[in-house]
Amino acid sequence: MSHEMMHDSFFIRYLSNISKTNLKHTHIMTNIQHLISGAICVFALLFLISCAAQETTHGNQIDAIDIDKIQIGSTRKSELQIILGPPSFEGSFASKKIYYSNVKRQSPLGRKAVINSSDLYAFEFDDNDILLDMTRITELPNSVNYESEKTTAPGVQLGILEQIFFNLRRRQNTE
Repeated sequence: MSHEMMHDSFFIRYLSNISKTNLKHTHIMTNIQHLISGAICVFALLFLISCAAQETTHGNQIDAIDIDKIQIGSTRKSELQIILGPPSFEGSFASKKIYYSNVKRQSPLGRKAVINSSDLYAFEFDDNDILLDMTRITELPNSVNYESEKTTAPGVQLGILEQIFFNLRRRQNTE
């Protein structure tokens, strides 16, 4: 075999190996593109799911079956906590009251959250931790207008500047 023929056959084998390598490279690139497309679809789906209206529950889940287990005059505070779990909050100033709240809110996409239901149970105990009274408060809380410059409070409505001047006047009177 002549030197030219060996050179030509080497060149042909070299080109053949290059085309096989390119073919493998093309398959790898195609697989990577499919993987990236799949990942983008999964992230887009998760994003769209997270944009849906969300309903959240805050507080203790209280149902009629649990309430029926509670007896005024015989249920102890410890028994109540076994039935309903830890209270949402306790009364102040040694009032011997504990409270259980349950608020369900729905947050529609791009809108203000809406309270669907709100339950508040107040339990009052005597000095021996025996249940004296159980009250269910179903009145929905007033909505808060966060864009208003006035703060509503019982008997007083002050704007931001009025609050600042009121506090300055009060501070001057105490000095």
